[in-house]
Amino acid sequence: MAGLNTQKRNAGLESSQSSNVHTVPIANRASFDRVTIALHWTTVVLVLALLTTALLHAQSHAWHRRDAKRLEAKS
Repeated sequence: MAGLNTQKRNAGLESSQSSNVHTVPIANRASFDRVTIALHWTTVVLVLALLTTALLHAQSHAWHRRDAKRLEAKS
């Protein structure tokens, strides 16, 4: 790995440790703003709703099959 940081490869590039690096101030804001948090929780609710409806749908098919078998047995 010593070959990755050679003088020849780094020729003409300024080091990030040099004193003449210009820094850009970052806007003062929270790491997660309210829109991002709202989008996250909206997605969580939608995914849970999809899983719930899928389980209920599968359960309803199982009930219909069970009822159909009961009707066949009575006939």
